Parts: sequence; structure tokens; C-alpha cells
Amino acid sequence: MESGNKLHELEIGLAKLQSSEDNIKERVHSIETDNSKRDESLQNNIQETQKLKVIIDGLASTISEIQESVKSTNHLAFAVHEIASEMKAMRADVVSNAATVGKVVDRVKVLEDKPAKRWDGAVDKIILVIVGGVVAFFMAKIGM
Repeated sequence: MESGNKLHELEIGLAKLQSSEDNIKERVHSIETDNSKRDESLQNNIQETQKLKVIIDGLASTISEIQESVKSTNHLAFAVHEIASEMKAMRADVVSNAATVGKVVDRVKVLEDKPAKRWDGAVDKIILVIVGGVVAFFMAKIGM
């Protein structure tokens, strides 16, 4: 019986080994499945990372363009500020010149009026001489 017991023990041991082998096969299969899922997830992550890199590169380029645009705008704003300052100074000069021009216009008017006054005086004298001559002529005719 001892050999029957040993045989029975061997059968039990064999069953345990087969059960352990099945458990190991299940664990290996589970690990392989997990690894396959991880590989797939890793591939998806790599693809997403590549897409994000393209987006980031595009954004970096856009940021560079915006920075250049801001620099250009700052230069333009500075130039406009300089022009505004110069315009303000020019406006002050124009106001000052306007007063000077007003004085010059008044002086020119006085100078222009002098010959006209002389002419008016001369015309008055000519008319007075003619009228005096006509009156003297009539008076001489009348005998006065």
C-alpha cells in the first residue's frame, strides 16, 4: 500500500504541479496582455507627444512672429511719439509766426495805404484845380 500511497501522493503532486503550471500560464498570459496594453498605450503616448511637439513648434514660431510684431509696433509707436513731439513744437512755432505775420500784414497795409492816400489827395487837388478853373472861367465870362 505504500506504493499505492506513494502513487497517490505522486498523483496529488502532479495535480498540484499542473495547477501551478496553469496558474503560471495564466499569470504569463496576464503579464503579456498587460505588456501589450502598455505597448499600445506607449505608442499612443508617443504619437500624442509627436503631435504636441508639432503644435509646440508652431506656437513657438507664432510667438516669435508676435515678438517681432511687438518690436515693430514699439518702434512705430516711438516714431509716432517723436512725430507728435515735433508737431507740438511746430504748432508753437506756427502760433508765434502767426503773430509775427499779423504784424507784418498790418505794416504792409499801412505801406499800401500811403500811395492810395497820396493819390486820393492828388485827385482831390486836381478836381479842386479843375473846378476852380471852371469857376474862374465862368467868372471871367460874366465879368467878375
